[in-house]
Amino acid sequence: MAAKVHEKEFEVLPVAWAKLNDALGHVAAVVSRLKQYPDFDRMSEPQLREFVATCTLAEFQKEQLLLVINKLQYYSEAVFWQQLAEAKGRVAEFHNYIILNRIFMSSDLRDRFTEIDDILRAALSDAEIGQRGMSEELTSRALAAVRQQVDSKLAEIEALVQKRLHYDEAS
Repeated sequence: MAAKVHEKEFEVLPVAWAKLNDALGHVAAVVSRLKQYPDFDRMSEPQLREFVATCTLAEFQKEQLLLVINKLQYYSEAVFWQQLAEAKGRVAEFHNYIILNRIFMSSDLRDRFTEIDDILRAALSDAEIGQRGMSEELTSRALAAVRQQVDSKLAEIEALVQKRLHYDEAS
């Protein structure tokens, strides 16, 4: 019976790690201060239409983008909400995976995964509230949480997973 539990743990930990890093990447994209957007003012009308036709905005947003005067502001706002929704979905996948498979994790690993889950969800919440209220403080707090708190937790999880999977013995 113990062998089956360890076998399941060997399956769960790499997937949890992958889902964590996927969620983290999406959250980092949302809270990052450095974002690149097209220079709409330098685009010709045909370039603008081609860009709009191929971008990921919803059709009504594409139509609106062609009409608004401040295209950069409209586009960056629309992309933020799109990225936020995607990040929330990835964090939810990670969260649900941890909840469903926590029984197959040691308590120290389960605690670290849960701590990062809490940090990621709080960062998204801060970013969303910051965007709605245009609060630079909340947006900065979200970025700081991801940078400072998650990095140390990732290193702890990596060491714990390697220990649980007997990484040193595999060399």
